[in-house]
Amino acid sequence: MVHSSAKGNIGTEVLQVKESSTADTAEIKPNDIILEMDGDKITGYEAFELTLNNRAVHSYVHLIILRKNKRISVNCMVDNYPETY
Repeated sequence: MVHSSAKGNIGTEVLQVKESSTADTAEIKPNDIILEMDGDKITGYEAFELTLNNRAVHSYVHLIILRKNKRISVNCMVDNYPETY
């Protein structure tokens, strides 16, 4: 998954999702904005990276995502990181 800080430092915006990745399996989509991971607020790209790097590979994280002005809840397995594209 490729992402960038969303406008206003509220979350991180998904720019690209690699086919057959764990993000793809979790149905994360380009333009989604990840707002929270396991209850931790995501305030941008760096906050997402720091939070993700504290999670074990093959564990699951609970994400709150903003998609088309609607908040959704997603569970996603943490894969080896970084993932090449």
